[in-house]
Amino acid sequence: VISLSSLVLAWVNSRASNAVEKAIAILDYMEREGFNPTTITYNKVLLSFVHSKLPDKAIKAEAMIQQMDSIHQKDPTRNCAPDLYSYQSLIAAWSRTKIPGTPQKAEEVLLFLDTESKRGRSEMSPNCYCYTAAIHAWSNSNEPQKARKAYDVLKTMGKLYKSTQSQDLMPTVVAYTAVINACALPVERTEYPEALEIAQIVMEEMRDPQCTAKPNFLTYSAMLHVIATTLAKGQERNDLAYACFEEAIKHGHVGYLVIEKLQIAAPNVYNSIIEDLITTDEDGNRVVEIPAEWGINVRGERDPSSRLQKDFSIRFVNQVSYRLLKEVKHKYGGHVVACLKRQQEEKKAKRKGLGERLAQGDVELNWVNEQPFSSND
Repeated sequence: VISLSSLVLAWVNSRASNAVEKAIAILDYMEREGFNPTTITYNKVLLSFVHSKLPDKAIKAEAMIQQMDSIHQKDPTRNCAPDLYSYQSLIAAWSRTKIPGTPQKAEEVLLFLDTESKRGRSEMSPNCYCYTAAIHAWSNSNEPQKARKAYDVLKTMGKLYKSTQSQDLMPTVVAYTAVINACALPVERTEYPEALEIAQIVMEEMRDPQCTAKPNFLTYSAMLHVIATTLAKGQERNDLAYACFEEAIKHGHVGYLVIEKLQIAAPNVYNSIIEDLITTDEDGNRVVEIPAEWGINVRGERDPSSRLQKDFSIRFVNQVSYRLLKEVKHKYGGHVVACLKRQQEEKKAKRKGLGERLAQGDVELNWVNEQPFSSND
């Protein structure tokens, strides 16, 4: 049994295109030959459904859980009753299924778990992963009022956490970001204002010092996506996009995805920033050098920069720290990026002036410090 269960896990972890079929085949063999697979083995197969590309993955997962329950009901000695992790995978499968009504199905499972826990089965109490998967079900759907519905799930989880102080119910940055994602691309135009407002409320909640979930690069990317899909092009959209990007800079969460979303949300803002940071490499290719400090806290991002509409490459360089940017901001006032531009303009003017003075023989060179100086400096 252990060897066959390990084989099931190997197929699940392989993420191969036929992993689900292979895992199910082994499970069927175990049942047929009397090896009596346990809940753990079934849960491994359920997890393979979640990560598969099957369009009916949730339906298959639901059928498997019903099979587990049926076997256990007929023979209570069989250790194959569905547990919390079984239903957690079912909610996750619903959240990744593109058929109408999936969010409602996910919430039905949540309600079932909550009911079971209130009946005395405390081990079935839904955790933050269950609630987050239900939020994902709303954000991935095309259902009306999905922003409001996703936020309602987050609020329910937050209230339970405050009343129980259970770490298993503490909302994470993934949950908050999923709600913001649900605010993008509302189904009806009439939902645009509320969707934007909910996204802004969620961002404000994350800024609260009491909140342990802080925005990351995915959060800022999601917020820029909301701005792009709920506001018409204009000053308000540009201002909100700029403010969001500046906050991402401040907290070191500017990744390629944030830059891409900024380009879509506010092309003029994007172009003004890119112009300030563009340079030429040793081969004469145009390169945008993003200060490394802007993305110092980005973790686990895959480079999607090839999707950017550009004729240059982007790279993060450790040449300008955010500490320096704050000093520049203090000197000039205003937005960080605008301040950086003013500083660069002054440096260019200073270099131009220095060049003219060198040409006139008005400057001596201090080779020790490798800095030109003159008696006029």
